[in-house]
Amino acid sequence: NGKFYLYVTATYNGRNIGVAVSNRPTGPFVDARGTALITDATTNYGNAWDDIVPTILIDDDSSVYLAWGNPNCYLAKLKPNMTELDGSITRITPPNYAEGPWLSKRQGLYYLTYAAFPVQGASEQICYATATNIYGPWTYRGILTGSAKNSYTIHPGLINYKGNDYLFYHFANFSIGGYTGTTGRRSVCVDYLCYNADGTMKPVTQTTAGVTVTPPCPSNQYPKVSITSPLNNATLFAPATINITANATDVDGTVSKVEFYNGINKLGEDLTSPYSFTWTNVN
Repeated sequence: NGKFYLYVTATYNGRNIGVAVSNRPTGPFVDARGTALITDATTNYGNAWDDIVPTILIDDDSSVYLAWGNPNCYLAKLKPNMTELDGSITRITPPNYAEGPWLSKRQGLYYLTYAAFPVQGASEQICYATATNIYGPWTYRGILTGSAKNSYTIHPGLINYKGNDYLFYHFANFSIGGYTGTTGRRSVCVDYLCYNADGTMKPVTQTTAGVTVTPPCPSNQYPKVSITSPLNNATLFAPATINITANATDVDGTVSKVEFYNGINKLGEDLTSPYSFTWTNVN
């Protein structure tokens, strides 16, 4: 709707999640509801930190999902107004989950990246899981990156920008106002993020160079599509029925569907190979 929404943890009579709205991404933001979107009473599992660290995913069909929580991970759909829940809350807590979930989607696959305790008694690391349905089941994929310098916590954020993928996180390596380490301010860090051909993510080594160096990931190859029928320069008589078939490949990803167009007008699509469409009454 042309607005920008900011979902935040708020402390007022317990831990809550609020939503603010603005006409610009830089603000100013104002309360979009007048009340919390999620309160301590929303999830009753006896955990004081249940309702913190929200993340939002806008899906391909414009559906909006909210995930949050510590030590459980919760998922709920939002109404199109972005300020109300649309249905029930589901727990989707993956292995070793601690807090700080981040939802993302790439080539039809959902990713849940989160602060985790793969080693109990140690500092947080970032792990992730994948699913073909946002409600799961989620497949645990392991550690994405290790603990942050001088910080007990580490929270992820994943984006794709101009063809490159990035992992944002934080450390506490700077002394600010006389405070150091885990009691100091968290500082934002970013490194390149690379994917394998099967959709899994390559482990990220935290660097001091960050994104000042050349991206280490191979550039994404565009899918290739070739029409196998009818042949070039085939002669057809109107009104015609044209059986169109095509091959499609993606060397560093997967092909989820092939769409058939007449100019800018979509005729149809096929989800399985060999991809085909029958165009009838062609004049």
